[in-house]
Parts: sequence; C-alpha cells; structure tokens
Amino acid sequence: MMSAYLMRSGLNPSRQFSAAASTFFKCSKATLQKSAASTSFSKNSQASVSLSRFPGLRTITTGNNTGIVGQRAEPASNPEGIVSACFQRISLLGDEWMLEARWKDGFRSKYPYIWLRDNCQCPSCFCPSSASRRVLLRDLDPSIVPVSFTTSEDSGDLEILWSDGHRGLYMSDWLRERSFSEDTRERRRLIRSPPRTLWGSDILSDLPVANFHDVLREDEALLELIQKLEALGLVIVQDTPLQQEAIFTLTNRLGYIKQTHYGVTFVVKSRVSPNNLAYTADSLDMHSDIPYFEYKPGIQLLHCISQAKGTGGSNNLVDSFNVARQLQELDLEKFQILTTVPVDFIDHGVEEDGLNFYALAKHPLIRLDKNGEVQAVTLNQMVRDSFFPVSVEKVRPWYEAMVTYYRMLLHPNNVISYKMKEGYILVFDNQRVLHGREGYLVTEGTRELHGCYWDWDMVRSCRRVLQRKLGILKT
Repeated sequence: MMSAYLMRSGLNPSRQFSAAASTFFKCSKATLQKSAASTSFSKNSQASVSLSRFPGLRTITTGNNTGIVGQRAEPASNPEGIVSACFQRISLLGDEWMLEARWKDGFRSKYPYIWLRDNCQCPSCFCPSSASRRVLLRDLDPSIVPVSFTTSEDSGDLEILWSDGHRGLYMSDWLRERSFSEDTRERRRLIRSPPRTLWGSDILSDLPVANFHDVLREDEALLELIQKLEALGLVIVQDTPLQQEAIFTLTNRLGYIKQTHYGVTFVVKSRVSPNNLAYTADSLDMHSDIPYFEYKPGIQLLHCISQAKGTGGSNNLVDSFNVARQLQELDLEKFQILTTVPVDFIDHGVEEDGLNFYALAKHPLIRLDKNGEVQAVTLNQMVRDSFFPVSVEKVRPWYEAMVTYYRMLLHPNNVISYKMKEGYILVFDNQRVLHGREGYLVTEGTRELHGCYWDWDMVRSCRRVLQRKLGILKT
C-alpha cells in the first residue's frame, strides 16, 4: 500500500450548473435615519440572477431546478430573473419582532430581529477570513430590538443601533441573498446538492466520460466530472496511465482518500486465500461497498490497470434510486417495508498487513430523507448478517419485498453490463449505483483493478470551490 493520506492540492473550477449564481452591483441612495418606526428610502441598483444546470442531461426527477431568487409579495412579470438589491422601504414590525425590507423590484422580505443581531457583519461580530461569527451565544438576547437605523449614501448598506448598544452592519446585497423565501431556500439547497437525473439501460449508448489529463489540467473539466457524478452517479475517466499511482494523482486534484480496513487503496485480483469475494473470480451480486460502516464511503473508484483475456469479467451497474422509484409506484407496501426494516451488515477478518477488523452497522435497504426522497440504498447479499434484528413476523414480508426489488434491479431496462478497458477509471456513487460482476475465466494475462473511496462532503466542497473560482457561485 502507498502512504496513508493524501495532502490537498490547489483546487480550480469550471462553469455550468450554476445552482444560483447571483451577482449584485452596488448602488447609492440617500441617507436616512429614523427611530423604531417604519421608514422608507430608495436605491438604484439591480442584480442579475442565473440558474442553470449541466447541459445535455435528461429529465430531472428530483428537486426543483427552476427557482429564481426570492418570492414576490405580488405577482410580477420578470422573465429575465432580474432582482434589485436596492431598498425602496424598510419597516420595523414590532408586533412580529421583524424588520421588513421592500425592494425596488417589488420583492419583500422579512428578517427577525434576533437573526439580524446574531448575523451582524461588523468586524467585532464577524471574522471574514475564517467566515465565522465572533458573537458569543451567551451574549444573544432573543428580546433584542432596534433603536434606530441608517443607510450609507455610497453603498446603501444598513446600520442598526440595537437595544444592547451595539451598532450592527448589513450589506444590502447580503440581506437580499438571504431572504427567507421558499425560492431562496431552494436555491441554497441546490448549492448543497444539485438535482439528480435517473437513468436506465439506455445510458449505455451515451455513458458519461471524462479525460484523465484534461481533468488534471483544466478546472472546467474537473467541475464537469463532478457535475456529471452528482447528476448521474456515474463517470468513466479515460486515458489514465496504467500505474497504481494514477488514482492518487486524480484524488489529489480534489482532496483526499477515505481509508477503510482494506487500506488507503485496494487491489482487486484473485488471491489464494481471499478475505473478500471481490478477490476471487466468482460472480458478484449487485451491491454497494462497505455497508457495515455507519457512514459508508460515498464514492467508489475502480481503475483498470490490466484486463485479462478470457470470458466474463464484465461489471454490472444499475441506478438503484430509479428502481426504488419504480418499486414505490408498483408496490407501495413493499417499498415501505424496505425503507423501515433495519438490516445488519457485518465484516470481520484479517488484512494482509495483519490488521484485525470487525465492522458492524445497521441500515434499512432504502433510506429516505425528510422529504421522502431516496437518500441511499444499502444492499450487499455477501455481507448481510444472519442476525436479523426484527420480530419474526417481519422476516418473510421483508424477503418478499427485497427479492421483488432485486429482480427489478436486474430487469434489462434498468441494468447495464460494461467490461472495463485498460486505462479507464469507473467512478460511481456508492450510495446510489449498485455494481456487480460476472464471474470470469482467464486464458491469458491478469485482471487487476486498483480501487479507493472518496466522500461526498469532500467532492461537493471541491465543486463549490471550483464554482466560486470561476465566478459561478457568489455566496
């Protein structure tokens, strides 16, 4: 094995999948001051907001990808998505403990007093270099109210004198970007995690690809790889050198490897005494890796260094989220069983370096988020424990639901079979894309894959860094 953890290298970016890039331009306005009553004033700036997604993808099936910043108090025609960061009127709503801002484009937004005090942007309350609050929780008073406020003639920024004696500072564009409207919340959700595109066997005719050398050289190519991976859960990196170091080189472009008890990286080839069925020539059921971890790796990489001549050895891949949706529509009761019944997964043994391991975790086969969307599928027949932590009456219904789902996974409309070529890296979402393998018989040469894992937190962080660097993401 190579040395343990990779050091992060410089990140670069790309364009596309803007998920809400809003650019605000400063404007000037008259200075106003008023006591704790309503006041109004004008500005004269505008801000353009764009929301785009990666071109060429098919139907988006989860999430809303058409939101524009803000929710208007009254309907208005605004096809260009133009918004204004200029105040028209500010009111203090004492009964609601909120400040209301009316903007020149007709948008209205309310801000709770306590939230404004907590998020003061002055140097004594906020450290811009670390993007951290300096305000101590012990000093926050939920009953705080504004005493007076002013706006800057040059920038239009808002200053509030609070009842605790502090003078709070708030930039107008900063406030506009953080309105509490549904559209703003949706825009932020897309920055965290863009929508997915579900797929079936038709993806085989147009597999998402990237070039190894382009990804290393060009920020746009790296961002495109991440966007495809987020949307489709699958990318094939071509033209990769046939050395184990290549997977480190690619990883170093984004961040670091997630290590498991199988090492920093692992080599998939037949062994005399395998501690994992992947290290045999056997067929492997459709599965996700490392299900016996509480937080299993989000992304798996398999780099084909040598592909033996012989029969078999193709990888099978399926979008388990797409099939879960099909099951939900076909048989809601079976779907609910798989989302609620917990399953134990286990792995214990000894690694080649002498490390003893005993991993154990519990997951439902299909995990949903708070909105009822599929968040992860955890299926691995090989390491599903014989201990089943449910009442005896739930066992047979679970098996019936699981077998139904598994047969749907293998339907020709859902699964693809792909035999990797030398110099290709298969990168896929380990929470979503299940993979298997046909058994193989070697007639000449050896079959060797070099693998590792990434975490989604790291990859999405890299995507946002790239988007900021390219000017796509402003917040």
